Amino acid sequence: WGFNVRTFLSPDDQQKAFFNPYAGDVSQQGEVFFGGPEGYVSFDVQNLISEEDEQFQPRISAITLRDSIIAPEQLLQLRHDDHPITFTFYTGSPLNAEDARYAYRIRGLQDEWIETRSNSMTLLSLPSGDYQLELKASCSGEWSDACTLPMSVSPPWWNSWWMWCIYVFLLVCIGQLLVLITRYLQRRK
Repeated sequence: WGFNVRTFLSPDDQQKAFFNPYAGDVSQQGEVFFGGPEGYVSFDVQNLISEEDEQFQPRISAITLRDSIIAPEQLLQLRHDDHPITFTFYTGSPLNAEDARYAYRIRGLQDEWIETRSNSMTLLSLPSGDYQLELKASCSGEWSDACTLPMSVSPPWWNSWWMWCIYVFLLVCIGQLLVLITRYLQRRK
C-alpha cells in the first residue's frame, strides 16, 4: 500500500469542493474526472506539477479598500484617505499552499522583510508618496523571487503642489501689501 498523497488547491484558493466518492472516472486518454454537488473537475495526470520542479511565484489576488474589492493593477493609485487597505496573496502554486509562508516589505516605508503565515496584510494608513510592495513566498524552505506592486499615494489637497503655489503667491501678496502699507505710513509722517 505504498502511495503518496499530494494536496492540490486552485491558484486563488477558492475551490473548496466536496466530491462524491462514487463519482470518479479515468478516460482512455488518462484524464481523471471527479464529480460533486458543484459540478465536476478534470485534470490530465500526465500534466501534474512535480513538487521538485515547481517554482513558487507569489501573486496578489485581491486588494480590499475599505469595504470594496479591487483588482490588482500595474500601478495602484491611492488617495491620502484610502485606508485601511488589505492585500490578499497566494503562492502562485497549487502545491502545499496550506504550508506557505510569506514575507513582504514596503519600499519607501520600511526596508525589513516581515514574515507571516497569513495570506493577507492590512495597512491602516500610508503617508503620501511613492512605494513598492514586495512579496515573496516559501513552501519548502526556499524563498521565491519577489513580485512587486508599485503604489502611489496622492497628498491631500491642502498639501498638493498647486496648493503650495497658491500659498507662495499669497505670501508674496501679503509681503507686497506690507511694503505698500509701510511706504504709505512713512509718507504720511
